[in-house]
Amino acid sequence: MGTQVIGGMIPDPPWPAREACAKWAHTNKGDLDSYPNLREVHDDVVRRFSNIVFGSKYPGMMTSGATESNILALLYWRKQGKKRVVAFPHTHYSVRKAAYILGLEYVETDYAKLASKVKNSDVIVVTLGTTETGAVDPLNEIAELASRRGAVVHVDAAYYGTILRHSNRVENIELGLDDTISTMAVDLHKIPEAPPPAGVLYARDEDILESLWFESPYLPGKRQFGLLGTRPGCAVYAASISLKLVVENWPSGPVGLARDLEKMVDNIVEELEAVGYRGVGGPAPIRCLQHEHIDRIIHNIEGMGYSVYKCLGRGIRIVAMPHHIWKGYRWMISILQRAATKGAD
Repeated sequence: MGTQVIGGMIPDPPWPAREACAKWAHTNKGDLDSYPNLREVHDDVVRRFSNIVFGSKYPGMMTSGATESNILALLYWRKQGKKRVVAFPHTHYSVRKAAYILGLEYVETDYAKLASKVKNSDVIVVTLGTTETGAVDPLNEIAELASRRGAVVHVDAAYYGTILRHSNRVENIELGLDDTISTMAVDLHKIPEAPPPAGVLYARDEDILESLWFESPYLPGKRQFGLLGTRPGCAVYAASISLKLVVENWPSGPVGLARDLEKMVDNIVEELEAVGYRGVGGPAPIRCLQHEHIDRIIHNIEGMGYSVYKCLGRGIRIVAMPHHIWKGYRWMISILQRAATKGAD
Protein backbone atom coordinates (compact mmCIF):
# COMPACT_ATOMS: atom_id res chain seq x y z
CA MET A 1 0.00 0.00 0.00
CA GLY A 2 2.95 2.31 0.44
CA THR A 3 3.66 4.68 3.25
CA GLN A 4 1.17 4.90 6.11
CA VAL A 5 2.19 8.46 7.00
CA ILE A 6 0.61 11.74 5.97
CA GLY A 7 3.09 14.60 5.99
CA GLY A 8 6.29 12.72 6.79
CA MET A 9 9.63 13.50 5.20
CA ILE A 10 10.08 9.77 4.81
CA PRO A 11 12.51 8.64 2.10
CA ASP A 12 11.49 5.94 -0.33
CA PRO A 13 14.94 5.41 -1.84
CA PRO A 14 15.55 4.02 -5.33
CA TRP A 15 16.21 0.29 -5.20
CA PRO A 16 19.85 0.61 -6.31
CA ALA A 17 20.43 2.82 -3.26
CA ARG A 18 18.79 0.26 -0.99
CA GLU A 19 20.90 -2.49 -2.49
CA ALA A 20 24.02 -0.41 -1.80
CA CYS A 21 23.04 -0.42 1.88
CA ALA A 22 23.19 -4.21 1.88
CA LYS A 23 26.34 -4.45 -0.22
CA TRP A 24 28.33 -2.00 1.90
CA ALA A 25 26.81 -2.72 5.31
CA HIS A 26 30.19 -3.86 6.61
CA THR A 27 31.84 -0.43 6.19
CA ASN A 28 32.17 2.17 8.95
CA LYS A 29 31.66 5.86 8.28
CA GLY A 30 33.30 6.50 11.65
CA ASP A 31 36.61 5.08 10.34
CA LEU A 32 37.26 6.49 6.89
CA ASP A 33 40.97 5.66 7.06
CA SER A 34 40.27 1.93 7.11
CA TYR A 35 38.05 2.18 4.03
CA PRO A 36 39.81 4.24 1.33
CA ASN A 37 37.06 3.63 -1.21
CA LEU A 38 34.47 4.84 1.29
CA ARG A 39 36.44 8.04 1.81
CA GLU A 40 36.66 8.55 -1.95
CA VAL A 41 32.90 8.13 -2.40
CA HIS A 42 32.26 10.37 0.62
CA ASP A 43 34.35 13.20 -0.81
CA ASP A 44 32.70 12.79 -4.21
CA VAL A 45 29.21 13.06 -2.69
CA VAL A 46 30.18 16.17 -0.74
CA ARG A 47 31.60 17.78 -3.90
CA ARG A 48 28.65 16.92 -6.16
CA PHE A 49 26.09 17.94 -3.55
CA SER A 50 27.90 21.25 -2.95
CA ASN A 51 27.68 22.02 -6.66
CA ILE A 52 23.92 21.37 -6.60
CA VAL A 53 23.28 23.34 -3.42
CA PHE A 54 25.65 26.28 -3.94
CA GLY A 55 26.80 26.12 -7.54
CA SER A 56 30.37 26.01 -6.22
CA LYS A 57 32.60 23.88 -4.02
CA TYR A 58 32.67 24.20 -0.23
CA PRO A 59 34.24 21.82 2.24
CA GLY A 60 31.85 19.50 4.02
CA MET A 61 31.50 16.31 6.00
CA MET A 62 28.65 13.85 5.93
CA THR A 63 26.70 13.50 9.17
CA SER A 64 23.72 11.49 10.36
CA GLY A 65 21.42 14.37 9.39
CA ALA A 66 20.56 17.98 10.17
CA THR A 67 20.21 17.42 13.91
CA GLU A 68 23.82 16.31 14.19
CA SER A 69 24.92 19.03 11.76
CA ASN A 70 23.14 21.72 13.78
CA ILE A 71 24.71 20.53 17.03
CA LEU A 72 28.18 20.41 15.45
CA ALA A 73 27.89 23.88 13.96
CA LEU A 74 26.84 25.37 17.29
CA LEU A 75 29.60 23.43 19.03
CA TYR A 76 32.12 25.11 16.75
CA TRP A 77 30.74 28.54 17.59
CA ARG A 78 30.75 27.79 21.31
CA LYS A 79 34.45 27.00 20.95
CA GLN A 80 34.86 30.43 19.32
CA GLY A 81 33.29 32.14 22.33
CA LYS A 82 29.66 32.52 21.24
CA LYS A 83 27.26 32.20 24.14
CA ARG A 84 23.74 32.51 22.78
CA VAL A 85 21.60 30.95 20.06
CA VAL A 86 19.04 33.33 18.56
CA ALA A 87 16.20 31.60 16.75
CA PHE A 88 12.58 32.06 15.68
CA PRO A 89 9.32 30.34 16.70
CA HIS A 90 9.46 28.11 13.60
CA THR A 91 13.11 27.04 14.06
CA HIS A 92 13.51 23.26 14.17
CA TYR A 93 13.43 21.68 17.61
CA SER A 94 16.95 20.28 17.08
CA VAL A 95 18.39 23.78 17.46
CA ARG A 96 16.87 24.16 20.91
CA LYS A 97 18.15 20.67 21.69
CA ALA A 98 21.63 21.68 20.56
CA ALA A 99 21.60 24.77 22.75
CA TYR A 100 20.54 22.67 25.73
CA ILE A 101 23.24 20.06 25.16
CA LEU A 102 25.94 22.68 24.69
CA GLY A 103 24.90 24.93 27.58
CA LEU A 104 24.15 27.87 25.29
CA GLU A 105 21.43 30.37 26.10
CA TYR A 106 18.47 30.02 23.74
CA VAL A 107 16.71 33.24 22.72
CA GLU A 108 13.53 33.09 20.65
CA THR A 109 12.37 36.21 18.85
CA ASP A 110 10.67 37.40 15.66
CA TYR A 111 11.92 39.41 12.71
CA ALA A 112 10.56 42.71 14.05
CA LYS A 113 12.44 42.40 17.34
CA LEU A 114 15.59 40.79 16.01
CA ALA A 115 17.61 44.00 15.68
CA SER A 116 17.02 44.85 19.34
CA LYS A 117 18.10 41.37 20.47
CA VAL A 118 21.30 40.58 18.57
CA LYS A 119 24.67 40.78 20.33
CA ASN A 120 28.20 39.94 19.26
CA SER A 121 27.99 36.78 21.37
CA ASP A 122 25.21 35.33 19.20
CA VAL A 123 24.73 32.66 16.59
CA ILE A 124 21.55 33.38 14.62
CA VAL A 125 19.98 30.27 13.13
CA VAL A 126 18.27 30.88 9.79
CA THR A 127 15.92 28.27 8.37
CA LEU A 128 15.43 27.76 4.65
CA GLY A 129 12.25 25.73 4.35
CA THR A 130 10.68 25.46 7.80
CA THR A 131 9.38 21.99 8.61
CA GLU A 132 5.85 23.19 9.35
CA THR A 133 5.06 25.45 6.39
CA GLY A 134 8.11 25.60 4.11
CA ALA A 135 8.70 29.27 4.92
CA VAL A 136 12.12 30.79 4.23
CA ASP A 137 13.83 33.21 6.60
CA PRO A 138 15.30 36.37 4.99
CA LEU A 139 18.86 35.07 5.01
CA ASN A 140 20.72 37.99 3.47
CA GLU A 141 18.99 40.66 5.58
CA ILE A 142 19.68 38.69 8.75
CA ALA A 143 23.29 38.13 7.71
CA GLU A 144 23.76 41.86 7.13
CA LEU A 145 22.44 42.60 10.63
CA ALA A 146 24.63 39.87 12.13
CA SER A 147 27.70 41.27 10.39
CA ARG A 148 27.07 44.75 11.78
CA ARG A 149 26.69 43.37 15.32
CA GLY A 150 29.61 40.93 15.23
CA ALA A 151 27.27 37.93 15.33
CA VAL A 152 27.35 34.94 12.97
CA VAL A 153 24.74 32.89 11.09
CA HIS A 154 24.21 29.15 10.88
CA VAL A 155 21.79 27.98 8.19
CA ASP A 156 19.46 25.02 8.60
CA ALA A 157 18.47 24.14 5.01
CA ALA A 158 17.79 20.48 5.76
CA TYR A 159 14.80 20.00 3.48
CA TYR A 160 14.98 22.85 0.96
CA GLY A 161 18.71 23.25 0.44
CA THR A 162 18.92 20.75 -2.41
CA ILE A 163 16.52 22.63 -4.68
CA LEU A 164 16.31 26.20 -3.35
CA ARG A 165 18.87 27.59 -5.79
CA HIS A 166 16.96 25.97 -8.66
CA SER A 167 13.54 27.34 -7.73
CA ASN A 168 12.04 30.51 -9.19
CA ARG A 169 9.93 31.03 -6.07
CA VAL A 170 12.71 32.43 -3.90
CA GLU A 171 14.10 35.89 -4.44
CA ASN A 172 16.97 37.76 -2.82
CA ILE A 173 18.61 34.64 -1.42
CA GLU A 174 22.22 34.05 -2.39
CA LEU A 175 23.51 30.72 -1.14
CA GLY A 176 27.16 30.95 -0.21
CA LEU A 177 29.39 30.74 2.85
CA ASP A 178 31.56 33.55 4.19
CA ASP A 179 32.75 35.11 7.44
CA THR A 180 29.16 35.71 8.61
CA ILE A 181 27.21 32.83 7.05
CA SER A 182 29.79 30.23 7.91
CA THR A 183 27.98 26.91 8.25
CA MET A 184 25.00 25.18 6.64
CA ALA A 185 23.16 21.92 7.32
CA VAL A 186 21.64 20.10 4.34
CA ASP A 187 20.12 16.62 4.24
CA LEU A 188 20.43 13.92 1.62
CA HIS A 189 17.74 11.73 3.19
CA LYS A 190 15.00 14.29 2.42
CA ILE A 191 15.92 15.29 -1.12
CA PRO A 192 17.30 13.17 -2.84
CA GLU A 193 15.82 10.54 -0.50
CA ALA A 194 19.01 8.69 0.33
CA PRO A 195 18.58 6.02 3.00
CA PRO A 196 19.31 7.65 6.37
CA PRO A 197 21.47 8.54 8.14
CA ALA A 198 22.63 11.02 5.50
CA GLY A 199 23.24 14.74 5.91
CA VAL A 200 26.09 17.13 5.20
CA LEU A 201 27.53 19.95 7.24
CA TYR A 202 29.13 22.51 4.94
CA ALA A 203 31.54 25.17 6.18
CA ARG A 204 33.24 28.21 4.73
CA ASP A 205 36.66 26.60 5.23
CA GLU A 206 38.36 23.42 6.35
CA ASP A 207 39.41 24.90 9.69
CA ILE A 208 35.81 24.80 10.93
CA LEU A 209 35.45 21.12 10.08
CA GLU A 210 38.93 20.33 11.40
CA SER A 211 37.87 21.51 14.86
CA LEU A 212 35.01 18.99 14.88
CA TRP A 213 37.18 15.88 14.74
CA PHE A 214 37.65 14.05 18.03
CA GLU A 215 40.50 11.88 19.25
CA SER A 216 40.02 8.13 18.89
CA PRO A 217 43.55 6.75 19.41
CA TYR A 218 42.61 3.12 18.72
CA LEU A 219 41.65 3.87 15.11
CA PRO A 220 44.20 3.86 12.27
CA GLY A 221 43.53 7.57 11.69
CA LYS A 222 43.40 8.22 15.46
CA ARG A 223 40.29 10.40 15.19
CA GLN A 224 36.59 10.50 14.24
CA PHE A 225 34.40 13.26 12.87
CA GLY A 226 31.22 14.33 14.57
CA LEU A 227 29.13 13.16 17.49
CA LEU A 228 28.78 9.50 16.58
CA GLY A 229 31.20 6.62 16.72
CA THR A 230 30.62 3.56 14.58
CA ARG A 231 27.98 4.30 11.95
CA PRO A 232 26.92 2.73 8.66
CA GLY A 233 29.25 3.58 5.80
CA CYS A 234 26.72 2.10 3.41
CA ALA A 235 24.71 5.34 3.76
CA VAL A 236 27.50 7.13 1.89
CA TYR A 237 27.38 4.73 -1.06
CA ALA A 238 23.58 4.90 -1.10
CA ALA A 239 23.65 8.70 -1.01
CA SER A 240 25.89 8.75 -4.07
CA ILE A 241 23.39 6.63 -6.00
CA SER A 242 20.33 8.60 -4.82
CA LEU A 243 22.01 11.87 -5.72
CA LYS A 244 22.58 10.63 -9.26
CA LEU A 245 19.18 9.00 -9.84
CA VAL A 246 16.93 11.51 -8.10
CA VAL A 247 18.63 14.86 -8.76
CA GLU A 248 21.35 14.71 -11.41
CA ASN A 249 19.38 12.40 -13.72
CA TRP A 250 15.93 13.90 -13.05
CA PRO A 251 14.38 15.28 -16.27
CA SER A 252 15.86 18.80 -16.60
CA GLY A 253 18.00 18.09 -13.52
CA PRO A 254 17.57 19.98 -10.23
CA VAL A 255 15.50 22.69 -11.93
CA GLY A 256 13.04 20.09 -13.19
CA LEU A 257 12.90 18.45 -9.76
CA ALA A 258 12.16 21.78 -8.07
CA ARG A 259 9.38 22.58 -10.55
CA ASP A 260 7.81 19.13 -10.24
CA LEU A 261 7.75 19.21 -6.43
CA GLU A 262 6.32 22.74 -6.40
CA LYS A 263 3.64 21.76 -8.91
CA MET A 264 2.74 18.69 -6.88
CA VAL A 265 2.10 20.56 -3.65
CA ASP A 266 0.13 23.25 -5.50
CA ASN A 267 -2.04 20.58 -7.14
CA ILE A 268 -2.79 18.90 -3.82
CA VAL A 269 -3.84 22.14 -2.16
CA GLU A 270 -5.95 23.17 -5.17
CA GLU A 271 -7.90 19.90 -5.17
CA LEU A 272 -8.41 19.95 -1.42
CA GLU A 273 -9.82 23.46 -1.39
CA ALA A 274 -13.05 21.96 -2.74
CA VAL A 275 -13.59 20.16 0.60
CA GLY A 276 -12.66 23.09 2.81
CA TYR A 277 -8.90 22.88 3.27
CA ARG A 278 -6.66 25.93 3.14
CA GLY A 279 -2.93 25.58 2.49
CA VAL A 280 -0.57 27.81 4.44
CA GLY A 281 3.10 28.15 3.62
CA GLY A 282 5.71 28.40 0.93
CA PRO A 283 7.91 28.80 -1.01
CA ALA A 284 9.34 25.34 -0.23
CA PRO A 285 6.99 22.52 -1.32
CA ILE A 286 5.57 22.01 2.17
CA ARG A 287 2.13 23.19 3.27
CA CYS A 288 0.17 23.26 6.47
CA LEU A 289 -3.43 22.27 5.73
CA GLN A 290 -5.98 24.01 7.91
CA HIS A 291 -9.68 23.25 8.09
CA GLU A 292 -12.67 24.30 10.14
CA HIS A 293 -13.09 20.70 11.33
CA ILE A 294 -9.43 19.73 11.59
CA ASP A 295 -9.80 17.71 14.80
CA ARG A 296 -12.48 15.50 13.26
CA ILE A 297 -10.39 15.11 10.12
CA ILE A 298 -7.29 14.02 12.02
CA HIS A 299 -9.42 11.55 13.99
CA ASN A 300 -10.77 10.15 10.71
CA ILE A 301 -7.31 9.82 9.15
CA GLU A 302 -5.98 8.00 12.19
CA GLY A 303 -9.05 5.75 12.07
CA MET A 304 -8.00 4.74 8.56
CA GLY A 305 -4.68 3.54 9.96
CA TYR A 306 -2.48 6.49 9.01
CA SER A 307 -0.19 8.61 11.13
CA VAL A 308 -0.49 12.38 10.78
CA TYR A 309 2.26 14.98 11.07
CA LYS A 310 0.77 18.16 12.50
CA CYS A 311 1.72 21.79 11.98
CA LEU A 312 0.93 25.20 13.46
CA GLY A 313 -0.69 23.54 16.44
CA ARG A 314 -3.67 21.89 14.74
CA GLY A 315 -3.02 21.68 10.99
CA ILE A 316 -1.94 18.73 8.86
CA ARG A 317 1.44 18.93 7.16
CA ILE A 318 1.91 17.77 3.60
CA VAL A 319 5.34 17.45 2.01
CA ALA A 320 6.24 16.89 -1.63
CA MET A 321 8.90 14.19 -1.88
CA PRO A 322 10.46 12.88 -5.10
CA HIS A 323 8.94 9.41 -4.70
CA HIS A 324 5.48 10.98 -4.72
CA ILE A 325 6.18 12.10 -8.27
CA TRP A 326 7.24 8.75 -9.70
CA LYS A 327 4.98 6.57 -7.54
CA GLY A 328 1.96 8.87 -7.43
CA TYR A 329 0.26 10.95 -4.76
CA ARG A 330 -3.44 10.47 -5.55
CA TRP A 331 -3.70 8.23 -2.48
CA MET A 332 -2.84 11.23 -0.30
CA ILE A 333 -5.47 13.44 -1.88
CA SER A 334 -8.06 10.67 -1.61
CA ILE A 335 -7.42 10.09 2.10
CA LEU A 336 -7.57 13.79 2.91
CA GLN A 337 -10.79 14.19 0.90
CA ARG A 338 -12.43 11.20 2.56
CA ALA A 339 -11.36 12.38 6.01
CA ALA A 340 -12.90 15.81 5.38
CA THR A 341 -16.26 14.49 4.17
CA LYS A 342 -16.71 11.59 6.58
CA GLY A 343 -19.03 12.66 9.39
CA ALA A 344 -19.61 16.11 7.87
CA ASP A 345 -22.99 17.72 8.50
